[in-house]
Amino acid sequence: MKTIIIGDIHGSYRSLKDLLVLCNFDNKKDRLICIGDYIDGWNESVKLVDFLIKLQIESNNNHIFIKGNHDKWFLDIMNKDFLNFENKELIKSKYHYWIKNSGLSTYKSYLSVSKSKREFHRASFFSKLKNYHIENNILFVHAGFDTDKSFYDTIAFDEDSLFWNRTLFHKAMQIWNLKNKRSNNIAFFGGFKKIFIGHTPTCNFGINKPILMHNVINIDQGCKIHGSLTGWILETGKYYQTKKIDPNNLNP
Repeated sequence: MKTIIIGDIHGSYRSLKDLLVLCNFDNKKDRLICIGDYIDGWNESVKLVDFLIKLQIESNNNHIFIKGNHDKWFLDIMNKDFLNFENKELIKSKYHYWIKNSGLSTYKSYLSVSKSKREFHRASFFSKLKNYHIENNILFVHAGFDTDKSFYDTIAFDEDSLFWNRTLFHKAMQIWNLKNKRSNNIAFFGGFKKIFIGHTPTCNFGINKPILMHNVINIDQGCKIHGSLTGWILETGKYYQTKKIDPNNLNP
């Protein structure tokens, strides 16, 4: 069995399918840990979530799906205004910030399906997403945590940091740069052996592959913005990346 850690997918069903082929994924043997942000970007959100639900049902292992900030956004909207979801004027006005930040593609995708399908996805996927996952002293979390506090203090006092706070990656990268792009692979942050995060596309900083920065590995290489989707094999440290999507072939 191998464990494949997957970065932010952002509605790109096509990228996920390509990545699983590259990783030689076998749903009967292997396990996925997805770092969050399944929606808001490309226009295949419903198809993607259908596929992830199917993988979980048919798997011999328990896939781990972490909640991202975009997933939390969408779940909050579904919980607060499920009955008003088809009221376009209300949704676009009340949740204009979500719409502006790539939520429109997800909204259109879910408007195209039945109310029962939306309810099924809410109950069977979005409501079951984990805020974080820890195993063998390895932390899997979408954004990170407040580095001025411990990880567990962050959970107790500011749990939203798990979905939004970028300081963990920025501090890890800053120290990595000061050490001339070297990492000594120590438990520098939080006392964890490793910390896998997404949320902040590394391509925004000229980094197009996942790099171990002390004990932090950011596996968001910008799939949402025409970058690559990354899959990291936990047992070997090897990673695979999809080709960048041509926006002329699949419009977000």
